[in-house]
Amino acid sequence: MVDDPTALFAIQADSTVNNDDLAANAALVQGASSADLSISRVSLDISTAATTATLPLRIVDWLGGYNGDEYGTAFPIMVCRFNAGHQLSLIAAGSTATAPSAA
Repeated sequence: MVDDPTALFAIQADSTVNNDDLAANAALVQGASSADLSISRVSLDISTAATTATLPLRIVDWLGGYNGDEYGTAFPIMVCRFNAGHQLSLIAAGSTATAPSAA
């Protein structure tokens, strides 16, 4: 489990990412499952990119940066982080449980 709010993750976008999508917030989308791939079918829903603070992810950069191999590709792998509070979303609303402390 990762509960560090500054942790960065790599995730593939479900379409082309534009320069103005950097620093935007976005949702996740669940794709069709495939037993052959044995990988996650969850992707960055780039059509939701906006300033909406309640969206779970913040788009940070293309994997490898602006000059990297992912920039300008149809389904780029992006570097993202969780928006505040979303990394703790497993704690039920109204629960008295606390997030685990860093070891």
